[in-house]
Amino acid sequence: MKRLKKIIIRSLLNKLYRKRWIKIAIALAIIMSIVVVLLGIILLNNSKNALRNSVLNNHKAIITRAASEINLLFQQSEELLNTTATLLSAIYSEPWRQETVLVGLVLNQPIFSRAALLDLSAKAIASSELGEAVSWNYAKDAIKKS
Repeated sequence: MKRLKKIIIRSLLNKLYRKRWIKIAIALAIIMSIVVVLLGIILLNNSKNALRNSVLNNHKAIITRAASEINLLFQQSEELLNTTATLLSAIYSEPWRQETVLVGLVLNQPIFSRAALLDLSAKAIASSELGEAVSWNYAKDAIKKS
């Protein structure tokens, strides 16, 4: 009888322990799944932010360099125009010589498609377009275009 009692108690305890281990295993699996999913979400979010920041920093560097190159281009053009204006005002007073300087500027500097020397009323004195633009009034043309 004692032996039967021990066997019954042992089998009940084994079933109880098995059920507990199964419950513990299920609970651990659920907890670990939640942790792994949360960790995955956090890692995806962090990697997305890092990638976006990296791309934005690269674009910012590209834009900064392009802006500095454009600024340099405008500075060089402004220096060329100032030098030409100084040359025209100081040395050459005849319109055909001024046209020669303007044509040379346009031919040697591809950034300029045409150049003109204007008086205070915006009437062309000399132009790189030989003989054509001298009769133009750039003030009227600017009003028509706007």
